[in-house]
This record gives sequence, structure tokens and C-alpha cells, in this order.
Amino acid sequence: MLDTVIEVERHYTINELCDLLKMSFSTVRLLVKDEPGVLKFQTTKRCAAKRARTMYRIPESVLQRIIRRCTNPERYQAATSRRI
Repeated sequence: MLDTVIEVERHYTINELCDLLKMSFSTVRLLVKDEPGVLKFQTTKRCAAKRARTMYRIPESVLQRIIRRCTNPERYQAATSRRI
């Protein structure tokens, strides 16, 4: 019988990225919240006193894509405008 090995890439929380990138929580959240590939886990609103929360987990490949896009925005804009 063959054993299948599944590799899982590292996933980061927003707080981990804040420390890594030296940016504020709100800035990192804005960078990742609508990014394709980011995992979003939403909690339900249980009572009137508590609000629904969303937890984000950002795969390393998505983080690398965000960093590439932010460090070279002209190249990224040129590539996306060619696709349209």
C-alpha cells in the first residue's frame, strides 16, 4: 500500500504578520482581507452582547505574493492591465 504524504505550507495569523512586517494590525488586515487564497473563519453572533468575529489565516505563498506586489507595484499593475 502506498502512503501519501501531504505537505501543508505555513499559515500566519494577522498578529504574526504584524510582528514580521512591522506594520499595524489594521494595515495588515486591509492587505489580506480580500486577497485570494486567504482562509477566513467566521464565528456566529451568539447573543446581542457579542459580535461576530472573523479569523484570518494567510498561507506563506499568499504572503509572498502580497510582498512582491507591494515592493514592485508598477510591474504588478502592468501585468493586471494586460489581462483585462
